[in-house]
Amino acid sequence: MRIMIDTNIYDSLIDDNKTLKLVEQLVAEGLVKLLTTHIQEDEVEQTKATDKREKLKNVSITNKIGTSVFVIGTSRIGEAGLGSGTENGVEFTRIQKFNSKHTNDAIIAVTTAKEADVLVTEDTKLREKIKAQSTTLETWDYKQFTDYINSL
Repeated sequence: MRIMIDTNIYDSLIDDNKTLKLVEQLVAEGLVKLLTTHIQEDEVEQTKATDKREKLKNVSITNKIGTSVFVIGTSRIGEAGLGSGTENGVEFTRIQKFNSKHTNDAIIAVTTAKEADVLVTEDTKLREKIKAQSTTLETWDYKQFTDYINSL
């Protein structure tokens, strides 16, 4: 299963060592593939607390992929594609709603719709926006993620 994790899930993982260790094992065995993009990396870098930022950066269980949409001022050249902004029914503009505060969420959502089976996020509004647009992309909160991980 290909699972994109939102930045807020990194926070949950560093506070839940048992799940983190299990995820590391499942990733190593190839049973789970966790995805991330430069967007999550950039958000981690913006963490103000130095010790927390370092812990977040040390969560090295993900496969970094390029985003499927390019946004000037946010995307990195060479790490973002020039997609249409719509993947499997998930539309960048319907997630972002012309509010720059939602740009990162929209990039992650569209990329997830193209590259993954599930987006794990604690952002309830983002999960609702995706569910309203896509019948194929699943969204989970951290508890659903841990339930799945523990079932393997």
